Amino acid sequence: MLSRNDQPHYPPPRSLATALRELAQSGNEMITIGEIELKLGDRSFATLMVFFAAINMIPAPFGASTVLGIPLIILCFQMLLGARAPWLPKRIRDYSIRRATLVRFEDRVIPWLERFEKIVKPRHWPFDRLLGERVIGGVGLFMAILLVAPIPFGNWLPAFGLFLTGLALTERDGVMLAWAMALNLVATVVAFSVLTSIGLAVLHFVG
Repeated sequence: MLSRNDQPHYPPPRSLATALRELAQSGNEMITIGEIELKLGDRSFATLMVFFAAINMIPAPFGASTVLGIPLIILCFQMLLGARAPWLPKRIRDYSIRRATLVRFEDRVIPWLERFEKIVKPRHWPFDRLLGERVIGGVGLFMAILLVAPIPFGNWLPAFGLFLTGLALTERDGVMLAWAMALNLVATVVAFSVLTSIGLAVLHFVG
């Protein structure tokens, strides 16, 4: 039996921002979603939600969010069903992301994540564990569907809303969750306003 002095020493867990910065600096030209999961370690639904939402906040060609938002739909649907651990299909895990995308991720998203990590903390959480994940899974699923919809200029706000929602869940922060829900509402109004404008323009053109 090991004495107290012989007990193995484990380093303190890395923050999500630190883990993602190390990932962005890995040097690989291409990296798969599965490799990203491994490098992030034993992470929760909330962590993966933050990561995939953050990836979708990076400026990308029109339609890219349709591909990169699919993991969010899958994860949020699992949360809604009450799954104990996240799972992604092999086809998603084999999808590769270019290093240039990770470099932009490091420059544009990680500094924001580091700022938010300083203020997020356990407080005023309105749910127990299972109910909270189900509720957030339902809201997240709706927002993820908005995210993948081919709406011009309509994807960044849902991604940011999901980003804040995931952060709130990581620490059970009810204040951050309130801000996230408000942003999700704004994102929904903006998305439907854009769709309505497009629909009216099409009707005017056809008529």
